[in-house]
This record gives sequence, structure tokens and C-alpha cells, in this order.
Amino acid sequence: MTQLEKLPYRISTYEDVKNLPGIGSSMVETIKEILRTGRLQKLENLKADSKVIILQVLCILAIIRD
Repeated sequence: MTQLEKLPYRISTYEDVKNLPGIGSSMVETIKEILRTGRLQKLENLKADSKVIILQVLCILAIIRD
């Protein structure tokens, strides 16, 4: 379980997490983006990447074969 999953409250601002142990500036910036936009651009880019899509299909096919 991660530090964020252990929180007894819902994160509503980056201030809620910026001083937690193990939460660095990169994670704070990621949380800011998600709170501001409701999404994460890096994740959206991965979802649209044809290589990632092919890998997902191959993984599904491998699961089905077993």
C-alpha cells in the first residue's frame, strides 16, 4: 500500500500531500495536473501510442491462450 493509499482523507489540493514522506516534487506536480485537469497528459499519450496498444493486445492474446 502506498503512502497516498494510506491517507485517511481524499486529496483535494496538492497542499494535502506536498509534505508527506516519500512524495517528491515530481509526484506533487503530477498530482497538481490531475487535480487541475482531471487527467494526466503522460497517461493520455501512452494510451494513444501504437506500440503500447500492440503490447496490450499481445498481452491479452497471451492470457487467452493460457
